Amino acid sequence: MTSSFAIMDDILRRVFPPRRTARFQFRRSAKEDGVWADTLDWQSNVYDLYRLFQCLFNRLDSHYREMGLRLDQLSDREELIVAARRAASWYQHAEQQYRTVCIFDYLYNDLDRFLSKRARHALDTRHKLAEDLLHARHQA
Repeated sequence: MTSSFAIMDDILRRVFPPRRTARFQFRRSAKEDGVWADTLDWQSNVYDLYRLFQCLFNRLDSHYREMGLRLDQLSDREELIVAARRAASWYQHAEQQYRTVCIFDYLYNDLDRFLSKRARHALDTRHKLAEDLLHARHQA
């Protein structure tokens, strides 16, 4: 007789996608990305701002893939760009004394806070679905 935990593990393996860490490993650390971002002229060069956003989106996508989610499942690209531009604008206009972190760290944390509520909701929904499947299997 199998335990309910074994059945739950089996269901979760089928519901959650596999980890994809090998494909999305970064050559640079987040700290190195922060140093790189400080060399960009993101305040006046649109291309540098695009490169900064692309780096942030790739790192966030990798982070959420660890949880079995993709960035495009949590938000569409336009919504992310609007949120990132708003945060970058605030950072640009903030007085120097309030800039306690680099632009990369500030934007990453702001976007992560924006996405984390959606990720939690998606994961809670998946967990509820797995529990419902487990209960249905026991009742059958």
